[in-house]
Order: sequence, then structure tokens, then C-alpha cells
Amino acid sequence: MGLESANYTFCSEKEIKELLNSNIEIVKKNEKLYFINSESSFIEIEVLSKKCISIQIVLCNPIDQVLKKLEDLLAFMLLENEGSLKDMYSKVKISSVFEMYLIRDSYRKQQFRFQTIYGNYINAIDSDGFYKLVDSGRIKRL
Repeated sequence: MGLESANYTFCSEKEIKELLNSNIEIVKKNEKLYFINSESSFIEIEVLSKKCISIQIVLCNPIDQVLKKLEDLLAFMLLENEGSLKDMYSKVKISSVFEMYLIRDSYRKQQFRFQTIYGNYINAIDSDGFYKLVDSGRIKRL
């Protein structure tokens, strides 16, 4: 968790792993790691406990597409059980998709901060991919 990504936790009333496995858009990497990947966005999910997950989005992901995927994920999680999403940057906690505007606003602020450091680099990648590009010199700090 750093300047390159937006980070969230989602905690529910019910166990969450079975729920993750039931969504065809969520790909299981291993027992703890999952992701949602499309041509236009990449969201990393890590199981923290039986009832909590961490969600990480590298801030170079296309903003409208990745926020739509995050909103879809939140709607899916809340449809199946009660819970809340906490933005680790703003500390805002929401429990309804109707409050998603709070997450969108925070994400846009974080992305602006990212762009002041790395420029207007847009790519649907995960954190490992981002750091490989930084280490190779293909992405540089301004």
C-alpha cells in the first residue's frame, strides 16, 4: 500500500471466500489471492480473514472502467450479505452502492496525487506489473 494504489477493505457478516468463488468475473490465483481483470481494469483482492478482504487498485488503471468494476464488486458483495467497504486513504466507510460517490471522489483525489508523481500514465495492470515498469525505467517519477 503506497502512493501507487487505492486500497480498501471489505468486511462482511458472512464468510467471504465462497462468495468470491461464486462470481465468474473474480479469478482465483491461489488460496488468498484473487483478481478481476479485463482489458480496461485490474483489481487485486486478498483474503485477510474469513470475513474480510483487501482490495487494491493501481492508480494508473483507467478511472471510469475500474470504478465501474469496483462498484459492480461492491454491489455483488452487498447483495449476498451485509458488510461495508472502507477506503484506507480517506477512512470513509460505506455499506451501500448509493454511497459509492464517496469512494469515487476519494479515488479521483488519489489518482491526481499519483499523476503528479508519475504523470498521466494509463494502463490496466496490477501492482507487480506497475513496479516492474518502474524498476525497468519505463515509468519514471516526475
